[in-house]
Amino acid sequence: MKKTFVLSSILVLLLWSGIIQAAETQKVEASSSSPNFSEFLKGLTQQMNQSVSSLAADLGFDYQERPIVGILVSDFYNTKGEEIEIGNQIALELRGALNRGNQFHVYGKDHPVSQSLKASLQADLPWSTLSQRNFQQILYKKFKLFPVDLIIIGQVSQESETRLKVTTKLIPFYKPISLVESERARTDIRTEHFFSSPLSSQEMEKGLSVIQIPTVAKGRLVILASLKPQISPKALSLNNINCWLDDKEISVVKEWEDFNKKKEYHDILGGFGAETLWFDDVVVEGPHSFFLSLAQSTAKNKFKNFSKPFFIKRGTSNYLLFSISLDATGEPDLKIRYILDPENRSTPF
Repeated sequence: MKKTFVLSSILVLLLWSGIIQAAETQKVEASSSSPNFSEFLKGLTQQMNQSVSSLAADLGFDYQERPIVGILVSDFYNTKGEEIEIGNQIALELRGALNRGNQFHVYGKDHPVSQSLKASLQADLPWSTLSQRNFQQILYKKFKLFPVDLIIIGQVSQESETRLKVTTKLIPFYKPISLVESERARTDIRTEHFFSSPLSSQEMEKGLSVIQIPTVAKGRLVILASLKPQISPKALSLNNINCWLDDKEISVVKEWEDFNKKKEYHDILGGFGAETLWFDDVVVEGPHSFFLSLAQSTAKNKFKNFSKPFFIKRGTSNYLLFSISLDATGEPDLKIRYILDPENRSTPF
């Protein structure tokens, strides 16, 4: 028993030392990666950090239900939704300030949850209640291990010739957003405004400078399948088909983001005579490959493999429609139609 007690004590000490070391490392990394924050904006960020930290605790902290509040802080954009120097620095300072509070767990900018939030904001700059609900559904499905109780987003604009205005929104996420609520604006969001001290024209220009992100040429790719007319249900099912786009496995899309998407896909499927949608996203310009494996007999470990190279052009919509037909002996054959629409029409047929 004495040995067991000693071993347990050592394990506990090691665990705590590991946690402390990890926390210290995170703080060191945050401080070392932090850019040299301009002197003329320190007063603004100090005021924001104190106010937002207090508001976050007041809005999200609950001793019984949420003793630790999971927080996402997005980078602050300009009114056009562009990344700007001051916006990124404000968010960096705010994450650091909140992270110093024991009641907060702040996700880093590069965490997959933060990157998913960034994608959602870029798709809908005002970030409507419907977009918030859709993002909450993504959190439930993909990030169950990373609870998010509060989301902070913000925008930087020019209030006058010499002052900047920072609008900050604290959005509660610890309660499910119902479909009915998604149809109207939320009333539980805390919005705060902060103003900089008078700035020179050079300081104003520096603060609002847009971060130039190298653009990568991309095109839209939609992969569809027409299977029912060619395949007997007794011969095989969707479970027998495995598909890959390059090195990424894809599967049938069964859920639509919203009603408008459902209608759009219904029109596309009907126009191409397809029944299933497998992929819809932008991909990098250049050569790609579509790979399909058909399990003819899993018991006998018998598979039929097909591959198809194709090329994506920038600024275009590319449609891949595949079907599988069976000959008299039951041998499968893959047929692929490739349709290029340089006009990016919603219904290219």
